[in-house]
This record gives sequence, structure tokens and C-alpha cells, in this order.
Amino acid sequence: MARPQLGALPADPTPIAFGDTASKGAAGDNAALATHRHAAPANPLGTAWEVVSNNLRPKADESYDLGTSSLKPDFVYGRVHVAQGDESPGAAYIGQTSGVINGATAGAILFRGNGYEMAGVSVTADGQAPASGDSPGMLNLSTTPDGSATAAVKWQITSSGVLQPFLDSNYDIGTDLVRPANIYADDIDVQSTVVAGASVTTPYVNSPATNVFMYSTFQ
Repeated sequence: MARPQLGALPADPTPIAFGDTASKGAAGDNAALATHRHAAPANPLGTAWEVVSNNLRPKADESYDLGTSSLKPDFVYGRVHVAQGDESPGAAYIGQTSGVINGATAGAILFRGNGYEMAGVSVTADGQAPASGDSPGMLNLSTTPDGSATAAVKWQITSSGVLQPFLDSNYDIGTDLVRPANIYADDIDVQSTVVAGASVTTPYVNSPATNVFMYSTFQ
């Protein structure tokens, strides 16, 4: 019975030159074969990154960035843990290293649901461009109103610590059903507008002893 034909064996993609000028014969041939068959594959991540126990990590601490100023990942999914910053333990640094002028946004965190903006927190330069030893900033709180898909600033905390609405006479503190329990302050100056036919400003509560001043503008 004729032996079955196994067909031609595939050619090795990397031909091996058995033996070398320093060692001829079986010893040199076996060493070359072992080196070829068991050589570690090239690291596709280059020399800066590695995968250890399924974790992607840099090979040197605080030496390599994820992306650049011009080539950034679109989204990073998962939990972000900040172990230690250069200046403050547990600090995460978000912002720009240059080009921030007065009123410009230095950094922001935007919250999305199903890919759409819902709320955000941002910081803008307050009064001047940030500089060494003098970098006043303003914190801005944004929400997306019903019927919109874009978050807009509602409240701000200025560099001097003042909590203020972004637009005058547009946003309330509490509602008629959900109210703060107490508001503590040294001075309270409340102004309201009441339609009464006249056009004068008259204080209807004036208590200098307790520093409570309430005004009503009659129109």
C-alpha cells in the first residue's frame, strides 16, 4: 500500500543559519534553534508601558502621559483613582499649563447621561490671568434645564468667597415647598417688587438693631 502524501511542510518565515563561526556542530545548532523557538515576542506597547496581571501601567512612575495636548482619548470608562499628586496627596490636576487669560476656563468636569450633558463644574480665571503666586479662580456650577441638552452656569463662588447667581434675579434658594431650615448671617438685605400702582422704594421692615433690612419696590 502506498503511503499517503502529507504535502509540503510550510516554510519557516525566519530561516535559521545553524552553527556560527565560534561554535560549529550540534551545540551551536541547538542553541540557535532554542533562541529562535523561545524568544520573547516584541512588546507592542514599546519601552514606556507594560501589561502586568492584566493591568496596563507605565514602566516608570510619573514619567509617561496618556495622550498628548493634541491627541487625546475620547472617553475613559471606569473608576479613576488618584493615589498621590506632586504637590498635594490625593490631588487630581485638571487644567491648562498656558494660555489662560482673565475670564477663560482653566478646567472643567462635565457629567453626561446617555451621552448628553446633564451638569458640570468648571473653574475660570477671576480678575486676572493666573500667575505665579497670584492665581484667583472662580468656581462655576452648571446644570442642564428641562428642554435643553446643554449645561449652563447657574451659581458661582468667586475668588473672594462670594456665592452668587450667574444671572441677577433668576435663581432661588429653596422653593415654597422645600426651604432651608435656617439662614445665619450678620446682615440681611432683602428687596422685593410688589405691583401696587406707585413707583417708590419704601422699607417695610427696618430693624437696625438686628441688621435686618427688607425693601419693597411698589410699581
